[in-house]
Amino acid sequence: MVSDANRYLYKEVLSLIRGEDYAHAGETEAIEYTLSAFPKDPSRLILDAGCGLGGTAHYVQSHDWGTVQGFDLNEETITAAKSKYPALSFKTLDACKASQGFSTPFDLIYMFNVLYVIEDQKAVLTEFRKLIKPSGKLIIFDYIDLGAYNQNRPQAPYDTYPYPLKLKTIHTLFNEAHWVIDKIDRIDALYKKWYRALLNKIEQAKDTLLSNYDADIYRFFFNQYDCLLHNLEEGHLGGAVITASPGPAP
Repeated sequence: MVSDANRYLYKEVLSLIRGEDYAHAGETEAIEYTLSAFPKDPSRLILDAGCGLGGTAHYVQSHDWGTVQGFDLNEETITAAKSKYPALSFKTLDACKASQGFSTPFDLIYMFNVLYVIEDQKAVLTEFRKLIKPSGKLIIFDYIDLGAYNQNRPQAPYDTYPYPLKLKTIHTLFNEAHWVIDKIDRIDALYKKWYRALLNKIEQAKDTLLSNYDADIYRFFFNQYDCLLHNLEEGHLGGAVITASPGPAP
């Protein structure tokens, strides 16, 4: 269901369901939670990696955490973000080549529920290391494989969480990409709460989805997030906010 060809459709439907241009867990509450340790500073230069439709970048900049630039792999998604949020800068860019798209280093780089879909996570984190100031920070808000997810993954087409970070190897992954982890904040309970709420939103949006899209769209989204919530509640998946500082340069 979620291929490069239909990624824009996926984000469009999620935006309709959530009522905002977010594709990540927790929506506005998650942004506030994740950035709560950072004082408001409009002069801070921020990179939104995997920005999607631009809702998170818009919220972060409009609430004075800094000046945000964003990128996403999907060109149609970036076109929509530029149209809706013309005051922000967005680029179509592969995360594995992120350092080719920017010449000025950032004070803060964040990624909300994006790294889990990227197979070569070390390459992405290494690219981010090239883009950060010596005093900068990296924040990864994402799913965590608690040890048994690969044995309990749902059947296709609902298996849309291919590479959640493995709890046992996070430190090694970041160290090899030249980052030093400051903190891993486990937020499993929040993920459960957020996805229970999202399932309710999907049910509430059923008539709208059936009116505007094929019936398979409603079934896909409900079943996908029902499977995700099951894996969260069974302890196969969790959520975390990982904060890291730049280690020795590559």
